[in-house]
This record gives sequence, structure tokens and C-alpha cells, in this order.
Amino acid sequence: MLLELFKREESRIQISSTSKDEENIITKAMSRVPNTDIIIDQAIGFVKGNLLSPAILKKNLNAGIITLHDNAYSIFLQEQEEARGYAMDKWTDLKKDEILSLSKRSEPLQFARALFEMFLPFANSMEKRFGNSRRSRAGSTLEKILRVLLLKIEIPCEKPNKDAKKLKRIDIVVPNQTTALKEADKAYFISCKRTLRERWKQAITEREKNWRVYLVTLDDNLSEAKAEEINNESIIVYVPDDVKKQKHLKSKPWVRNLSNLPTDLKL
Repeated sequence: MLLELFKREESRIQISSTSKDEENIITKAMSRVPNTDIIIDQAIGFVKGNLLSPAILKKNLNAGIITLHDNAYSIFLQEQEEARGYAMDKWTDLKKDEILSLSKRSEPLQFARALFEMFLPFANSMEKRFGNSRRSRAGSTLEKILRVLLLKIEIPCEKPNKDAKKLKRIDIVVPNQTTALKEADKAYFISCKRTLRERWKQAITEREKNWRVYLVTLDDNLSEAKAEEINNESIIVYVPDDVKKQKHLKSKPWVRNLSNLPTDLKL
């Protein structure tokens, strides 16, 4: 992976900053990656059989979420790799004269070293920005997939809009934002986290006592300590069905199978 190589070289090479033109190339490259909604639509198209039929989803939401998430992530990585190739081509065009001049006045090994040092700041910035994009999309992808699948099985839900400041840490409300704000005891408040780090606590920073908060995650590493911490906050966490089978989670009623979510969202 390029980023790993860059990290090793950073300790030996003084990396200069990228130019505005180079950063613009990276920005244009990133804009070529389709948005999450388009990628999810493509991911749905790759699902075979009736896995996403309402009847199956009501019984096995877990398989639908994981399959769609894996498909979407594969599509995203492929699109990002194409964007990376675009960026490298554009950078080469930008630096063409400088590269040609360097090649004519340098020995092969010196040229290779100089070219690497010239490319390193750009590549380092590109990999960091691409990595940040992958991380920022992870949570939003899970949230959008869950919303799509809940609607498929006729469970009404919404993403709170920006005006609902009280709900700014909540990803999905069931059945809708109006109910969540005016009759909270009749609503469900869902937070989606691809992995469970400290950020899962954001969902509870401004919660009210009568909120039923559900935490949905695809994390396969839910420790005993973190499970207890979640319980102490009176939150129900939904994990992949295989994760729930782990010995230390089996007997914890607040840790539930993803497949149980449709049944638990009783309106």
C-alpha cells in the first residue's frame, strides 16, 4: 500500500507541502467517486436472489445489511482506485516538463530517487484525503443502507434534518422526526456506527430520559467491558448475528441480533 511506504519514508525524507494545483487535482479526483446513494443503488443491483425481499428481510435483516454493505464497500474501493489513477495521470501531466528535464540530467538511480521525492508530497496528501473519505463514508453508508431496508419492510423512518438540533447525534428516527420531537415515547432513536470506538457515546450526549436509543453496528469486536458500558447508558445495541453468538455476549439481553431489529421496532 502506498500509504505504508510513505509513512516509512517520512522519517528519512523532508516532505514538502503540495501546491494548490496538486490539491485541486486530488479534489477533482475525489469528486469522480459516486456519492453514497448511487453506490448503494449499484450495490442493490449486485444482490442475487430474493435476499432483499420484504419477507426475507423481516426474518434476516442481518444478511441484507451485511451483503449490501460489503457490496457497497467493494464498489467504493474500485471507484476510488480509478480516481487514484486519474489523479496520478493528471499529476504526471502537471509535472511533465519537470520530469523530462530531470530525466535528462540525472543518472537512472538518481532520477528514480528524485522522482519519488517529487511525487511523495502529492501521494501522501492524496492517500490521507482518500483515507479520510473512506472513514467518513463508513458510518453514513451503514445508516443509508439501514434506512433503505427498513423502508422496504414498511417500517417508516427518517433521517433528522439539520433544523432538529436536539436530534443532531441521531442518524435515524422511527417513525418520523415530528413524532420524535413531540411524542418521544412513541419513537425510536437509532445511531449507526460502523465500529464502536468512543464516538458511539455521541448518541447519548443530548438524549432525553424517555428516548429509546438503539445502537446499530457492524463491529465484530464488542468486548465485555464495552458491552457493560453500553448497558450502563440504557442503550440496546444490535450486532451482526454471528457476533451475538460469542460466549461473553450470549446472555446479555441488551446485546441483540441485527435480525431482531424489525421485530423490536414495534409501532
